[in-house]
Parts: sequence; structure tokens; C-alpha cells
Amino acid sequence: MLEAGETAVLLSTGAHLGEKPAFTGTLYFEMKGVEEFYARVKDRIEIVWPLESMEYGTREFGVRDLDGYTLAFAERE
Repeated sequence: MLEAGETAVLLSTGAHLGEKPAFTGTLYFEMKGVEEFYARVKDRIEIVWPLESMEYGTREFGVRDLDGYTLAFAERE
């Protein structure tokens, strides 16, 4: 379970779902307060790319969760 404020995302596994789940790509979460969130988590999880301003107008960073998924957290600038 991934939780931030009032938002929660459940990534689930189980025999009823068949083989081990696989996902290719990045799950993006648009949010407010991305700099503060980055400061809270950067030393507690694997960083895929650090907090930076992107040419397409977001300030974002990426992490790898415990199941190997890439999660990005972005805020529009």
C-alpha cells in the first residue's frame, strides 16, 4: 500500500491473479509539495532520478519501490 495524505494505491499479488505480476513503465503521481516529500523520503528508498525540473514543466523525482516498480512524484511548476 502506498499512501500520501488522502490518496492510497494498492499493488496486489495473490494466487487468484496468476503468475507474478509485472509492470513495465513508470507510475506517475501528480502532487503538491514534491520538494518537501522528496526531503522526507530520499534517504529511506532507492532513488532512480533525483528531484529536478523537467523541460516539460514539472519538478519531479523517481524511486524504486520494494517490489521493483518505478514510481515518479511530480508537481507542475
